[in-house]
Amino acid sequence: MAGTAASASQKLQSTLFRGGLVNQFDYSRYALFGIMVDKAWMFEMGGRPVIYHSDAEYELLPEALRWRHVRYEPTARPSIDFTWEREWRVHRDQMPITPNDAAIIVPNQDWPAPTNPVQPEPFTASPLPQ
Repeated sequence: MAGTAASASQKLQSTLFRGGLVNQFDYSRYALFGIMVDKAWMFEMGGRPVIYHSDAEYELLPEALRWRHVRYEPTARPSIDFTWEREWRVHRDQMPITPNDAAIIVPNQDWPAPTNPVQPEPFTASPLPQ
């Protein structure tokens, strides 16, 4: 039993650190960099967990909640299941983020730090041009 747990742990670590988080099919949409925020802060900003269900159920959602929809069809072939991502979304045009609100994710702890750190100005994310 201990060998099985150790093997699973080693597989998980090699999966996590090889190039970002991946799902069971070894597919990753994630870059080596990211921004991490506190879940309570995200909730205060209007962030909510997505709602996983079939596309057929999408029309049953009130219009005000449809931005949270993620397709979930575990019995389809191939199955569609992104629940492992535990995704949250924010439905806003802008969201102020200060250095106190977030942590920057880098590839590893040896990633070079700036030699002349500058206190950044608060950053506001804007939607991408369409």
